[in-house]
Amino acid sequence: MEDNKFQIKSRIFKRERVRENRNNLVIVSKRKEEANKNQIELSFKNPSLEPSHLFIVGRVLVKEWERLLSLYPVTRSFIQIREEGQIRFYISFQVDNDLSSREIKSTISLVTGILEECLEKVLIKADKELPIQEADVVSNKSAEEITGNKMISDNNELISKLHQEIEEQENLLKKLAVQQERLLEPIFEDVVEEKVTTEVVPEKTDRSTDNQKEEMIAVLSMQVTSLNKEIERLRAEAKESQKINLELDKANIKLNEIVQQNKVDKTRLEKISEIEKKLRELKQENSEYRIQLNESQHMIEQYKNSNSHLNESLKRLETTHDEFIKNAQTEMTKLETELKEAEKKILIEVNGRQKLEIQLNDTQVKLGQEIRSGEKREDKIKQLNLDLSRQLKQREKATNEMSDLEELVDQLKADLKLSKVSNDILKDELNAYEEQKAKWQQIDVWQTKYEDLETKFNELQNESLSYRQEIHLLNSQLTSIEEQLEAPVTKEAKKQISYTLEKEVVKEPAKVNSLLNAPLSVVEEDDYDYFSYEEDPYVEEVITEELMNIRKKDQMKDEEEIKELLEYYYEEDFKDIKVDKDEYRKHILSFKFLSFRWSQVFIINEADKNAAFLEWCSDYIDKIESFEEELSLDVKKSFFAKNYVTMDESTYYILKGYSKLSTYLDTYYLKVSYYIDKYFLNEGNR
Repeated sequence: MEDNKFQIKSRIFKRERVRENRNNLVIVSKRKEEANKNQIELSFKNPSLEPSHLFIVGRVLVKEWERLLSLYPVTRSFIQIREEGQIRFYISFQVDNDLSSREIKSTISLVTGILEECLEKVLIKADKELPIQEADVVSNKSAEEITGNKMISDNNELISKLHQEIEEQENLLKKLAVQQERLLEPIFEDVVEEKVTTEVVPEKTDRSTDNQKEEMIAVLSMQVTSLNKEIERLRAEAKESQKINLELDKANIKLNEIVQQNKVDKTRLEKISEIEKKLRELKQENSEYRIQLNESQHMIEQYKNSNSHLNESLKRLETTHDEFIKNAQTEMTKLETELKEAEKKILIEVNGRQKLEIQLNDTQVKLGQEIRSGEKREDKIKQLNLDLSRQLKQREKATNEMSDLEELVDQLKADLKLSKVSNDILKDELNAYEEQKAKWQQIDVWQTKYEDLETKFNELQNESLSYRQEIHLLNSQLTSIEEQLEAPVTKEAKKQISYTLEKEVVKEPAKVNSLLNAPLSVVEEDDYDYFSYEEDPYVEEVITEELMNIRKKDQMKDEEEIKELLEYYYEEDFKDIKVDKDEYRKHILSFKFLSFRWSQVFIINEADKNAAFLEWCSDYIDKIESFEEELSLDVKKSFFAKNYVTMDESTYYILKGYSKLSTYLDTYYLKVSYYIDKYFLNEGNR
């Protein structure tokens, strides 16, 4: 937002981003730490004002804030003076709940209006002081030349008189303060009782009768009359305090003349400066008493307005009762439809994951069958080799016996016939052996197919792991949806929602958990001994190489980069930048997994965690939800240029820091733990 006259720019943040340093003008120092803090920034160009004038503007603005916006107490306030002549005013204040857009607009417009009015008054005063100061200088010179040593003799008497007057005025102010506190105590008690009655009356509207309402109004009118009398008393006392202020101003003028005429005497100047300080303190106390009187008057006016609003609120309660019931019924129908749609989406996703697991099981069974058939072929080839070796030995024996059986021709003929028959058999067996040999050469082809199937299996397994993580995130989202649905509905609606969640929605996470806990490979008991997982040295070599690459990365450098990104805002100015849409999506996707990865890191039992860095990150992890809300408000998507988004530079760097932190946790903790558990400790195949 921007004001045209002084070009006042304003911004509001949901947390305290900027803090003061040594060069800033501190108006309200840091008070006790509170949980919810917002911060408003007001920036404008310096219209030739000195730091003392700016300090006055800041004090008046804070006082007006405490008077008009008492629901949001100020915890810190300071002013930054830039070299280029720009002034930035920061006010940190406490809120019980997040401000709506309407409340933000009203507070910003109110504060900018107060600041503009203060600047106008201070500028007018500064313009008037210049000729007065010049006239004072000329008059002082002439007075010094004329009077000279005469005034020095009268200084002691004036100083003693001023001391007496100051003491009397201090006593009067103390008495006024005591009287004011006594008068304000019953007023604040009445206000508290009135607030209690305003809270109790709407609850008892159905029970109370018209006579009770009239009695309440009569009592309240009596209280208002008594308060009016007390206001008149306070006004009379305020007039007396104004007279005292006039006397103080006169004394201050006399002191200024004495100081300008007696520059030689250092001791007297020090006394006069002390007197001036006391006078300033008295003026400040008097102004504070005035502010308290104004606040009490404002509270009494609010008290009167609340009485009139009570009667109107009683009438409105009856009319709005039916509207609330209708709205609750419409919200119930909307919630039921949203629940049904969420259930349908979850069922579709679960069915898709079941299909993927069935495909994985089918590929595993096919791999087992192919391995078995290959082993059977190897056994057959071995048996054929044994038979051939036996037959060759028998043939050698037959050739040796041929020399001994030369005499027996008949036997030789018979042996020759037998040898012919055996030769035919050997030829057939040789042909069969050659066929088996050709089949044996095809084993390399089957081995390459087996390796391809194994790589596909590993890819599917990695995809199943990512699906498991997504299922876990869906479960957490389901629980958060349940919590959100339970908050704004009536008791009957809660019963219906809890009944449907117990019957239908809760079944789906149980199915998902059963699928997660189920083994990837489904093998029959008869074939378990024949098809089992064994350690693969090639896979272990690849995983060890991956672990070594992770360890070679500079973890300390990544941690320093994350710290610089998350603390970037405190060093740079505000400005909007354009971010590539693909890069923005990448950071958002990594940011979405941050909460899940953070919870998984603390489940891992590892000794080499950087506990100090994780403890430092815990503060920023607690602020994820508030940053996500701020991000949704800050990001601006262009209607014409769809390749980029516009956002604040500091918000972009904080988002980038969260994204880097998410990848940091996944790289240095989750992946390492997964590889060690699965491939070295062999816990993944148990």
